[in-house]
Amino acid sequence: MFYIIVLIFGTIAYLLLFIYATPTTVAVGIVLFFFLLWFSLSIFVVQVPFFYSAKTKGDSRRPKVALTFDDGPHPKYTSMVLDILKENDVKATFFLVGNKTQENVAVVQRMVKEGHQIGNHSMSHTHLLSLQRERYQTEEIGECQTAIFDLTGLSPLYYRPPMGYKTPSTLKAAKKLGLTIVGWDIKGWDVFQTDPVKIASSVLNKVKRGSIILLHDSSSVKGKSTDRAPTIDALSIILSGLKDRGLKPVTLKELFAF
Repeated sequence: MFYIIVLIFGTIAYLLLFIYATPTTVAVGIVLFFFLLWFSLSIFVVQVPFFYSAKTKGDSRRPKVALTFDDGPHPKYTSMVLDILKENDVKATFFLVGNKTQENVAVVQRMVKEGHQIGNHSMSHTHLLSLQRERYQTEEIGECQTAIFDLTGLSPLYYRPPMGYKTPSTLKAAKKLGLTIVGWDIKGWDVFQTDPVKIASSVLNKVKRGSIILLHDSSSVKGKSTDRAPTIDALSIILSGLKDRGLKPVTLKELFAF
């Protein structure tokens, strides 16, 4: 929890500098404020660099985008997503939670059979995993790699941290396992939004060449009741809108290929 401690003590120091204000302490306080702002954003906002950058988009010179789905597999909704993708001859990338793969073997194997790419989303999707020690993160990510390999014979190339949070320890853990950290630049906000039209609009109003689109085919909390029906309904609208815009959905591997 080193990063939380830095934020707590940094905030206390910032407040003290203004309580005992002098021209010097005010100047130092302003610098400290912007450092803490950057420090916080770089952890909790995947697009903000933190000594390194997660990949959040592909080559903008080609009319391709990547559809990515987090938090699955789910026995009902992931299968419905796969049905729609198959009907539209579209390939996507699924960032899987390791302990869910073991409960949905047939769904995971179907993904592979139908040509979709599988990514690593940690073993248990602990929300603040990226704030943990490097060793613990390595274990969580590594266990998910093993779970996926045991089911599919494939080792994921990409890791998406739970919630998109990232720290230098996250980078080190991923690099140890040969993984590239991938975020997104477009969100459907389907975790909060229940209107399929609004979910689709969140994507289509901002999508551009090279975009990585984030949607969800399950809940991030194991055992929690999940309703991804709005996402399912939005997906057809999104695919139609991408086609109208001349954008082809592909896997991340294809998006990043030169």
